[in-house]
Amino acid sequence: MPKLDKPVPVERRIFSTNFRASRRLAGMTLQQVSDTANISVPFISMVESGNQNVTVSSMAELSHAVQVPLYILLSPSYKPESFEHGIWKKYVKKVQEVMPQILEQQLLAENARHYRKLAGLTQAQVDKWADFREGTTTDIERQTGNMSIDVIAPLAPVLGIPFFKLFEPN
Repeated sequence: MPKLDKPVPVERRIFSTNFRASRRLAGMTLQQVSDTANISVPFISMVESGNQNVTVSSMAELSHAVQVPLYILLSPSYKPESFEHGIWKKYVKKVQEVMPQILEQQLLAENARHYRKLAGLTQAQVDKWADFREGTTTDIERQTGNMSIDVIAPLAPVLGIPFFKLFEPN
């Protein structure tokens, strides 16, 4: 029996579409993004086409390369042509002032824990309802490993929030 491919999560499609549009709007070539983010051109091309599962750290590197915060690139309502790069400066300033040295993985961990507690759920309940392997929610909240977008995509619906909220600074 042939193996059926899993459908590409909508979150991956949103990121790839928004990233590609932001790169083009910034007038950057794949090579320029590669040089800035230290990620290979073939990988970036696969990310842009939606054919590559991408980790939080790679999404962070790519978002920094085009100077658009990750949570904005993950928003389905993002309009690259109306993005003000002043937002990037405020974002970087806020991250440096309010949350020194914070990384997107820390935002993911803090927001996952915050919204899970708001929803009154245990880590085990989230694992079960998101169809995670046992301990995945714990790994996310403890920043263990470098999760991919496809792995964490089921988390937001269980918590009752849009996906980009997992990466939005408070």
